[in-house]
Amino acid sequence: MIFMTSTSFSQLLWSEDFANGIPATWSNVTVSGPVDWKYTTVGSSGAFPTAPINSTTEGNGWIIIDSDGDNFSGGGAEDSQLTTDVIDLSGNPNAIYLTFQQNMREWQADTCTVRVTADGGSTWTDWEINNGIGQVGTPNPELQVIDISAAISSNPANVQIQFWWKGAWDYGWQIDDINIYNCLPIQSPAVTVSSCTSHIGPDGAVYDSTGIYLAYVSAPAGCDNIITTDFTLLPNPVGSMTASECSPYTSPSGNYTWTTPGIYMDTVLTQAGCDSVLTIDLSIIPSTTSSIEASACLSYTSPSGNYTWTTSGLYTDVITNAAGCDSTISIDLSIVNIGIGTTTSGATITATATGDTYQWIDCGNGNSFIAGETNQSYTATVAGDYAVIMYSGNCEDTSACTTIVFASLDEQENDLVTNMYPNPSNSVVHLELSEFLADATISVIDMSGRMVQSIENFNGQYAELDVRKLEKGMYTVRIMNRQVSGQHRLIKN
Repeated sequence: MIFMTSTSFSQLLWSEDFANGIPATWSNVTVSGPVDWKYTTVGSSGAFPTAPINSTTEGNGWIIIDSDGDNFSGGGAEDSQLTTDVIDLSGNPNAIYLTFQQNMREWQADTCTVRVTADGGSTWTDWEINNGIGQVGTPNPELQVIDISAAISSNPANVQIQFWWKGAWDYGWQIDDINIYNCLPIQSPAVTVSSCTSHIGPDGAVYDSTGIYLAYVSAPAGCDNIITTDFTLLPNPVGSMTASECSPYTSPSGNYTWTTPGIYMDTVLTQAGCDSVLTIDLSIIPSTTSSIEASACLSYTSPSGNYTWTTSGLYTDVITNAAGCDSTISIDLSIVNIGIGTTTSGATITATATGDTYQWIDCGNGNSFIAGETNQSYTATVAGDYAVIMYSGNCEDTSACTTIVFASLDEQENDLVTNMYPNPSNSVVHLELSEFLADATISVIDMSGRMVQSIENFNGQYAELDVRKLEKGMYTVRIMNRQVSGQHRLIKN
């Protein structure tokens, strides 16, 4: 669209904008065909209409050859002439220029001719325009500038201008804002401008819709400057969207945060940098809460995996629920710390903590389980490193390894005791000697070297020891008189 935003020229000699239709003093002649020049405010009425001319004064109407509307059935050749009345251009020594705005679109052979006479039509000077313009047509509108100085020089007081259409069934020709100047307006290169809002033209006019604008700017000297602005009003789109989100929801622009459902408005920028107004139908998915009781051995890892707790207490954790929103969990946590230790008495190791079950292990043998040793205490039969695994509920803990070293014996076991049974024992132990002893002493000595039981003045080759009152552990049974001595290890279980 082209708009002429000013027509205040100091050099303007004559003009016609058809505000009152085609002047009655003009000659409107149809030489042949059904088509003639008409005044219109709507444009073509045909089946294939050309867009109305977007001239500066389109609001008060313009003239048209409506070939598509008047000759749709192809009613023969068209020849129409519209001639002004006499225009007095005398007294202007400078060149004379005719300008007008047009919109023309071509389908097949036709001619658009501008004619000027200064002798009442006896002779004409012709300018044929729009040749080969094709179906694309002229810009809408297009400014035509014609130097008519030579054509009117013989009698500038008797000037007439004619617009002559010849053709067959075609689109048509639209004309508006015909002006005559005594100088040539300066046509500056077109300026391309785009804006999200209106634009102020070089003459102060407001451009508030997309189109081509012609601004006439007065020059300090000489003719006015015609500045063409190709203005595009960028769209400020309005859209809507539906959102279902967790609370809080941040608007697409990032300027707002909403925590309740509802209809909201937000403004974002398009790629062109213009405002786009969004209507948002927002649903807020509620966050969820829950509570659990948990029990763990030594430490507990929270459901989110973000925390590890080693003491009992009330804790809070946040995970993502099935809807993708926060779910807050309150956790009543019990941490079971067995804290197992051991004490040692001789070859007997005792777990200090009370548990449900026990399992003694041999640290020197790959922590292998010692078969049958599942009591709170364990009496080692050989030197080594031992520990206990204690089970309490679903928890277990393993003590540190304890080293058992047997005290050395003054004398090595010898053949004096041929048999001692049962060993280990928790009742009566039977001793069989290799010879008859007289006036002998049989002593039971614990691992600390203390004698805990004895038989004095023993005479015989067979003896019995009641060990039921002894503590569990390793003992040495020593037999001696003045002639011989011997010893043997005993285990009380």
